[in-house]
Amino acid sequence: MIHVEIQSQSVIDFPKRIYRYNYRAFDQYDKPVVSVAILGDDTPSWRPTEYAFTLDGYKLKLEFPTAKLLDYQTQWEQLESEQNPFALMVMAHLKTQATNRQMEERKQWKWTLIRSLFDRGYSREEVENLFRFIDRMMSLPKQLEQQLRTQLIEYREERQMPFISPMEELIREEAMEQGLEQGLEQGLEQGTLQTQRENILDLLQVRFGEVPQSVVEAVNRLEEIATLKQLHRQTISVGAVAEFEQLLNPSTDS
Repeated sequence: MIHVEIQSQSVIDFPKRIYRYNYRAFDQYDKPVVSVAILGDDTPSWRPTEYAFTLDGYKLKLEFPTAKLLDYQTQWEQLESEQNPFALMVMAHLKTQATNRQMEERKQWKWTLIRSLFDRGYSREEVENLFRFIDRMMSLPKQLEQQLRTQLIEYREERQMPFISPMEELIREEAMEQGLEQGLEQGLEQGTLQTQRENILDLLQVRFGEVPQSVVEAVNRLEEIATLKQLHRQTISVGAVAEFEQLLNPSTDS
């Protein structure tokens, strides 16, 4: 049996964890268990390889092989030439790690890796699964992600790819989500405008009784929230509807 342990941060008790899971698997299945550690951290010197315990002549020692992903930074050309899907996963991990605070650069690397999916001879299923992996690992701010989606659509159209993949489904879902958000924002803005208009007209009615229809129509034509808020404050202090109309006319003209 093979036990693979993936660790992305250096921790003191990692070797003990390897040992614990190794003997638990052996106890459960009563078969030899080979433990392998994949280290995805960014500390070059952290390289655990064994768990050992000694006491009064008793000695326990478990040695396990490790793969340090950081070492592959110097083997980039080899990773690019590999057909093994795990090579691409390691590339995505390394570039995510290297662009922690450089989102524009991460976007460029994400695009490079996604585009390479179509040049490696992978099956459709492999392309889709690796795309999901890269997409989730190399997360981007929303604006940059949208730019990348647009690039992907244009690239697919240029290449005339015959199948509709989860990539496009993700793009469509995001576009729908963005449309809903924009619609919600527009709805909220319209609601705020209408509330401000009603507040002004209600205040005029309370203070001066009937409000002329021309004033109602002029207020309802106003489309600037800031202008409406200013008018509402001024409505509190005006002495008559005619005085309010003098305030309203410059606002309407502007």
